[in-house]
Amino acid sequence: MQALGESGNSSFSHPVGQTTTKTRLVRRGERIFNTRRHSPSVYTVVRGEVLILRRGLLVDLVGPGEFLDTRFWPGANAVAWTDCRLLAAEH
Repeated sequence: MQALGESGNSSFSHPVGQTTTKTRLVRRGERIFNTRRHSPSVYTVVRGEVLILRRGLLVDLVGPGEFLDTRFWPGANAVAWTDCRLLAAEH
């Protein structure tokens, strides 16, 4: 397992297929994605909680073991409610 670098990200490839997984550390209040912009990743929340907001209103709260995917919440933003650790799977 690779140690996290100063950026808080690490990367490794799975032995099967072409999927790359990156760990992302996100500070409370930091935007994770905006569905108006293309996001190439599907995230799994490992630690922390993420607010899903649409037009400034809370539409969902995502916690450990749950997925963040822009396809689930069209027109929404994801913002870290607490410090979070995410796994991003990119194909």
